[in-house]
Amino acid sequence: MSEVFQYLDILILAVVAALVLLRLRSVLGRRTGHEKTDPSRFAYEQPQKNKDEDVIKIKPIINHKPKANEWFEKDDFLKGASNAYELIVTNFETGNKQALKPFLSDSVMKSFEEVIEQRKANEEKVEFNFIGIESSEIVNKDL
Repeated sequence: MSEVFQYLDILILAVVAALVLLRLRSVLGRRTGHEKTDPSRFAYEQPQKNKDEDVIKIKPIINHKPKANEWFEKDDFLKGASNAYELIVTNFETGNKQALKPFLSDSVMKSFEEVIEQRKANEEKVEFNFIGIESSEIVNKDL
């Protein structure tokens, strides 16, 4: 009796598979040879070449080096650098992180913050008197 049920299971599965295949065929259709082909599928368009009139020629300014004092004032630069140095050193001494932030890169600011926090944790106090900068000069310049 159990042998009959085995064949019956196979027969039921075959009928279900046939119904699924017929349903797929009705939904998807079948090829008749009269289908329209997609013209863009095999089409290759030549890229259009730029005409000389469409190109705007720009003079290369990469190798342009400014002439002496064209836009750079040495004295103003040294004065600004001295002021920035004084501002950075005095605010580092007081622990004013907000005033330091615009003048320092992220990596330098991070190390300054670590030292300031370490001083606070150790309850250390810095006594500092900024007298001034005796002289400043440009040692090397690179554009």
